[in-house]
Amino acid sequence: MKRKKTLQEIVSVMILLVAIIVLFQWYTTQNRERIGERNKNYAADAAQIKAVHFEKKVQNHLALIHFASWA
Repeated sequence: MKRKKTLQEIVSVMILLVAIIVLFQWYTTQNRERIGERNKNYAADAAQIKAVHFEKKVQNHLALIHFASWA
């Protein structure tokens, strides 16, 4: 009887470990996808900010060239 109880405990622990591993894998996958999406958004935002900054610099330089040609 004691051996049967021990076997049941081992099976229960193994099932619990498998459930923990499956849940951990699911969480890791979800987290990786979320971080990837966040990184894409960050890169897109950074590129847009840099493009606006570059465009302003070009406009300023063109204005200086235009002003110098009138002077």
